[in-house]
Amino acid sequence: MKRLIQWYFVLCFLLLSLNFQVDCSLSSFSFNSSTPFKLCSYDQSFGLIQFKNSLSIDCSVSLSCDKYKRKTISWKVGTNCCFWDGVNCDSETAVDFSSNKFQGKIPEIVGSLSSLQILNFSHNNLTGHIPSSLGNLAALESLDLSSNKLIGEIPMQLTGLKFLGVLNLSQNQLVGHIPQGNQFNTFLNDSYGGNLGLCGFPVSKTCGKEDTQEPPESVFHEEGIFSSPSDWKFVMMGYGCGLVLGLSAGYIILTIGKPEWLVRMVQRVGYKILRRLKRYD
Repeated sequence: MKRLIQWYFVLCFLLLSLNFQVDCSLSSFSFNSSTPFKLCSYDQSFGLIQFKNSLSIDCSVSLSCDKYKRKTISWKVGTNCCFWDGVNCDSETAVDFSSNKFQGKIPEIVGSLSSLQILNFSHNNLTGHIPSSLGNLAALESLDLSSNKLIGEIPMQLTGLKFLGVLNLSQNQLVGHIPQGNQFNTFLNDSYGGNLGLCGFPVSKTCGKEDTQEPPESVFHEEGIFSSPSDWKFVMMGYGCGLVLGLSAGYIILTIGKPEWLVRMVQRVGYKILRRLKRYD
């Protein structure tokens, strides 16, 4: 329990020191002492500084850049981080540092803060992958990572967040199959908008083969006589040959009369046809 509380304060101290709006409540924890918790260990101070150094603010687009720099001057290893400029050791259940043009990657250490209920990192310039350690935030009810530059797939571990009622991963560069299970079965397309590489429910893009070729319609669909265009070629060739032979025979008859060889050939063919018809009767 003590170590969990320590890790919880690490993130709260950092966010407050950067002039972010942070609500950090530990209402689920109880303290025997009536005095507020205002001690910060060496490990906490050092971890907080390491966390700060992994992130940055783009001064060209952030109005809080100068203020951020002034606040971190007093941050020194070995001192009580509760008294650092901009650090408040009061505790709540929400962490919000949205809209600060923050740069860097979401650190894995965030996944150690298992008492968090609301986590909002939206509208920054965060890069890298979504840490799978966020799946350890068992009490998390709202996760907003929208409008950043996050890449990669959505970790399957997030489906284990059974209390997650709000999810916003929109306007990033995420790809791959959207995980399913538990609360993820309830989120709508708005949770993933702007991620053109995502596929699967609830977005319209399907995973795997996007286009499946349908078989060509039969020429005479109802009767199923011809099932492909190649059959038509043979039919037209037959009609063409028959037309040529018919015209030739008509021309011969009109010019030279009825030749005996033609009459005998027609009679033989007719006889064979009649004999075959009688055989099938």
